[in-house]
Amino acid sequence: MPRPALRPASRLPVLDALRGLAVTLVFLGHVEGPATTWNIGLPEYIPPWRFFLMAGGHTGVALFFVLSGFLLAPPFLVEIAGNRRVARAAYALRRFRRVFPAYAAAVLFAVAMTSVRWVDLARAVPFLLFLQGVPGLTDPIPSYGAVWWSLSTEVQFYVLLPLVSLVVPTRWWWPTLAAVALAYLAVIPLGFGGSSVDARLAWSQSVLGRAPAFVAGIAAAWWWVRRGAVGSSLVWGVSFLAAVLGTLNIASPALRLLNNAGFRFLGKISYTIYLIHLPIIDRVFFDPLNPVRPLATSWYGPHLERALIAAGLCIVLGWIGYRTLEQPFASTPAPNPLT
Repeated sequence: MPRPALRPASRLPVLDALRGLAVTLVFLGHVEGPATTWNIGLPEYIPPWRFFLMAGGHTGVALFFVLSGFLLAPPFLVEIAGNRRVARAAYALRRFRRVFPAYAAAVLFAVAMTSVRWVDLARAVPFLLFLQGVPGLTDPIPSYGAVWWSLSTEVQFYVLLPLVSLVVPTRWWWPTLAAVALAYLAVIPLGFGGSSVDARLAWSQSVLGRAPAFVAGIAAAWWWVRRGAVGSSLVWGVSFLAAVLGTLNIASPALRLLNNAGFRFLGKISYTIYLIHLPIIDRVFFDPLNPVRPLATSWYGPHLERALIAAGLCIVLGWIGYRTLEQPFASTPAPNPLT
């Protein structure tokens, strides 16, 4: 592996643009939910583009996982190649500073807003420990925590990645990874064919169930470490994900088109938006006195107006959260994970 010296991939503008795209897809998927969910089973015709919006939410989450693999893998790829070691404590501290402060604030606020008794506040504990991916360990937090399962998946990846680089031998890394891939393909039917709905859901929301997305990002990082071309690397990785999941197809011209100031701005505040967008959509689209039926069930007129209001609130509150809960911790000097 001829490029042991790594540039900081997290500072590449195109990554912010892709984060912006990912959070936009997630937001649109959940904004479409009130209309499509209400109209399913009714005689109204639902155009295919509306189902595409709902599927886009899943694609956005997958894209976040691809980006995580791309951003975090390079130091460990260098380590596997027999070069500099990764300081696990520094790596863990960086991940903690990036993920936990804003997430903890969102969890504590959600639990406080939905608790009736003092004992209800204890619901925050398994969420703060990122255990929401384990069936039966968490009580749902309506209107707030439905998307937080992906944070549990991310943390599982954070833990697994350093362990993989420790057990993969330097000289025989390719055969070892090929054997692991074959073993994974063998267990996929067991995971998605679980004995219960909860078991299948737990698999699909685990790092194993989402492994193709993370692997796509790692593959893109490997290409970048070797070639140094972030654009083609991410296209290669995301296209690999498309081949596996059939959810997204993106090429270099499209990537250049997406790399604009608007998506880059959304990318910077995407984490806070992701954490808070569901309760905002819920408040904008549903009457608190009658939370079953949405206030608008068509994209024309009121639904579009409410979507724009929700988007504006997400952007404003996302920017505030970024400045107060993310940026202060990100700007604090942290040790370099490469030693």
